Amino acid sequence: MNSPLGKGRCGGKARKKSGSLHREGADGLPCSLSQVAGAVEVPVIGCGGITTASDAIEFIMAGASAIQVGTASFTNPRAPLDVLEGIEQFMKKEGIKDIAELIGAARR
Repeated sequence: MNSPLGKGRCGGKARKKSGSLHREGADGLPCSLSQVAGAVEVPVIGCGGITTASDAIEFIMAGASAIQVGTASFTNPRAPLDVLEGIEQFMKKEGIKDIAELIGAARR
């Protein structure tokens, strides 16, 4: 989903606390993706403006089952790998073993 309502934010950063994910801060989630993911029963793919692991994690926590790194590859051909490695580092740091724990975590 490529933010038809704009790249508005409606949440915060993900942190693991007491065994569950929660939001903190106010610089977080793509609102339109979160709204759509909560309204449908099919996988939602997040795309549009994903240039860093933090961007990808925001989209995943908003409900994206997959993400796309596109335009960032023009300026950094390694961008998709950098995003993947950043997600892996985040998961390791937060003690998350399965990315499924992140999908939609900010909506719970």
